Amino acid sequence: PDTRHRDVRSRPKLALLLASAGGPCPELVRELAATQPVFRAVLERCEELVKGRWSRPLRAVLEEGDTEDVPPRDMAAAAWYALQVGVAELLRSWGVVPDVVLGRGLVGRSAAACLAGAVTLEEGLGLLLETLPDKQRLPSQHVKLEGLSVVETARLTGLSESAVKVGVHRGLKALAARIRGLA
Repeated sequence: PDTRHRDVRSRPKLALLLASAGGPCPELVRELAATQPVFRAVLERCEELVKGRWSRPLRAVLEEGDTEDVPPRDMAAAAWYALQVGVAELLRSWGVVPDVVLGRGLVGRSAAACLAGAVTLEEGLGLLLETLPDKQRLPSQHVKLEGLSVVETARLTGLSESAVKVGVHRGLKALAARIRGLA
């Protein structure tokens, strides 16, 4: 179709989709943190919120792309959240404002809620850090949701069979308490 005569007041709609996971991108983080104050400020705020949680600062972990000494789930969630909110805030500072913000998965939905103004940066990051520990989440997921046996789950996760059973029990108990609003 001929778009030369399109009304200049009608611009295309922009949607921003935020995901729950992504690959490491230390070069991007280093460059944006060094050159973009808006992006750097978001990282610094997130880093302050998780200070002391890991042996190294969040920004150092993000810039180095090394996650060896950090629990993967916690680091991945906090890092991906910080990156997505940081990039979206940077785009906003440049005048690129989405008409709609969507999130996929817990991290994506938390970041989208933050960008839409439904929760603060701190509240969104807090949602991620309150998820079940791996020793409860993984056994519950593998045994109850995927139908694996305790033996298969133990082999897959590296936990003992006893630890898998305890993890399932404690994980289900914690989820039930959250559903009831007790935790």
